[in-house]
Amino acid sequence: MMSAKPNVLFLDDDYLLIKAVELITKDSPFHFYLSGSVNEARQMMRTRSFQIIFSDFHMPECNGVEFLAEAAKLCPSSVRILVSASLNDKEAKRALKEQHIFSFLKKPFGRASFNKSLEEAMQAWESGSQS
Repeated sequence: MMSAKPNVLFLDDDYLLIKAVELITKDSPFHFYLSGSVNEARQMMRTRSFQIIFSDFHMPECNGVEFLAEAAKLCPSSVRILVSASLNDKEAKRALKEQHIFSFLKKPFGRASFNKSLEEAMQAWESGSQS
């Protein structure tokens, strides 16, 4: 287990969702970096290491699968999670298989499902089985 708080990046262009994640993670054992833009998230990944990376699928600059493919190169040991309300199960499964994405978090999500996703991702990171 790590001694420092694990770094988690959460990317979504929905300001209200970012604020909701900020609220539900304020007492978290993780250090959260919240971003509303792909370019800002890319910059964050260039300056620090992330153990867990969440990305929304529908982003203005690129889709979440493309972003997480970039994240795999910049933070290769990270556990990557795709977030979306609109992907069907077939598309999500293909993305999980082809892009080394650990899991899929369906919107809307509550605190319990978000925390479960975080716990599973952290266990995967600690065991070294990111994809």
